Amino acid sequence: MGKQKPVKKYRASGIEVAIWQNEKSYSVSFKKSYYDKQAEDWKDSDFLFDNELPILSMLLQFAFAWIIQNPIKKDES
Repeated sequence: MGKQKPVKKYRASGIEVAIWQNEKSYSVSFKKSYYDKQAEDWKDSDFLFDNELPILSMLLQFAFAWIIQNPIKKDES
């Protein structure tokens, strides 16, 4: 079985918010990607600078709006 993929992603300025779904609910994760010049490679982090907080806030608002517009259908068995 493959790795689960998010149902929706939002990205801006190296910050990504992902929406995940199971049978009953959604969950949301975030990460920041940055280029490490010494390692000459892309890295991920879950730490943000204070000036990046408004970006995360905006992406979380987009994620919340998407979740509200896409309710999980409950089985009526």
